[in-house]
Amino acid sequence: MTTDLLIEFAWKSAALTGGTLIALRLLRRRSAAERSFVAHAGLLAALFLPLAVLRLPALTVELPAAPTFGQARLSPPTEVHGPPGSKGASIPLGDATQRSAPVASGQGAIWLLAYALPAAVLALLTLLAVARLFTLRARASVLVDGPWLTALARAQQRMGFKDGTALLVSEDVRSPVSWGLMRPVILLDPRAVEAREEAEAIIAHELAHVARLDWANMLIARLVTALFWFNPFAWRLAAEAHQLREEAADDAVLRADVDGADYASLLVGAARHENRSLALAAHGVAPGRNSLKRRVARVLDARLSRVPARGVWTAGCSALVVLVVGPLAALSPVEAQSVAAGRDATATSLRSVREPAQAEADAEARPDRIERTSRQRRPSVEQLIEMRMFDVTPEYADEIAAAEPAFADLGTDDLIEFRMHGVDGDFLRELKRAGIAIDDPSDVAPAAIQGVDAAFVREMAEVGFEGLSLEDLTDLRIAGVSADYVRSFREAGYRDLTVDEVTELALFGIDLDDLKRGESR
Repeated sequence: MTTDLLIEFAWKSAALTGGTLIALRLLRRRSAAERSFVAHAGLLAALFLPLAVLRLPALTVELPAAPTFGQARLSPPTEVHGPPGSKGASIPLGDATQRSAPVASGQGAIWLLAYALPAAVLALLTLLAVARLFTLRARASVLVDGPWLTALARAQQRMGFKDGTALLVSEDVRSPVSWGLMRPVILLDPRAVEAREEAEAIIAHELAHVARLDWANMLIARLVTALFWFNPFAWRLAAEAHQLREEAADDAVLRADVDGADYASLLVGAARHENRSLALAAHGVAPGRNSLKRRVARVLDARLSRVPARGVWTAGCSALVVLVVGPLAALSPVEAQSVAAGRDATATSLRSVREPAQAEADAEARPDRIERTSRQRRPSVEQLIEMRMFDVTPEYADEIAAAEPAFADLGTDDLIEFRMHGVDGDFLRELKRAGIAIDDPSDVAPAAIQGVDAAFVREMAEVGFEGLSLEDLTDLRIAGVSADYVRSFREAGYRDLTVDEVTELALFGIDLDDLKRGESR
């Protein structure tokens, strides 16, 4: 393996995984199952990318004729110079029809060792994690509890799952987990076994992972991060794929007619007993601390699409991946770098001629926008597409800025998020009139999604929750807290409840009836 080949793997894997992340962003309104399929198709393509690079013939592209603009001229295809008047050296492009030549053997060995050592460590951790599952299964006991076996049969029937599943219990785990393909295993902890009322929801979640082959998807993601450990996009895609696997399993549970509020309470309780270990290659119902809020909000949002990934969608995505990965793997890295270098040199030359005149023309055309635009980053291609999709216009940005002057320099992503979820000037003005200080733009869209309005602010103020932040109000709304709910606890003697305590009580479904039953016992 040469240095040039490592560089080729690096930029091609970054292009593939980064492109998949962009696709997931553009498909944010699709169901979790559909987006999960896209994420794992990208990971699987990344796994086979090195083999494709080595096996496919190099794809060469003829360089176009050098464009001209006044006195600025791109140098001939054999080399790229710096801008006119610069003293930089020329960059030879070489023969675009050949892959990069190997470096000296000693230098190549050093680079190979630097790459292979972290990759081997990560691969070994994955093997140990899989081996631990065999140990857990050998030490576990078969669960013969009647309600759980009934729940397993009922969940399999409701979800259309006909394959046999081993139901085991072990003290070596803190919350339920599942793994396997041909002979799947659901492993419960003793605490979960005692919560028989949650049996069907837990089993439905784990069966959803089994039916979707999520254990294989998890192993693919781990191998990709081991193979491309130097690529931050690969790690980000693997993390997003894990989140989407859990969300798709949650949706499968809700499609099986499990009550959303009860299931949200299950997630909150399970989060307290998360299996925090890299050496456990299995899925579990317990959400990580950083994903709990996102999963609970999704479970309680009845407007979200929860459809599974159907045949037409999977076939179309698979065909698109093949059409993209093949040319990307075959593309010559020398050619790609040459084109990029030529483009940079041309852009530099053209800017030296165009920028003064263009800036002057823009200032005359729209003087009120120049100062603000100069402080903002130029939108990316992805952002430009989303701006067109959701009708994010300069007029919309002005409307937001007029309603809240602190948002005059709002970023493009925030404006797109606002527009997607119906945030407009009237909504912001209503919040301000209700006395809410909007300090963080990222809190606005969730508040709009959950229906936080002036009436809800006044309702909370009536029960003593005044001056709350927008984030606190959103959390209360997600949990379904009302003024009557708070009053019921105050009348029962709980007069000093905080916002966080009320939110947790509501998420767990605790009400006065629960209190009365507890007192009677």
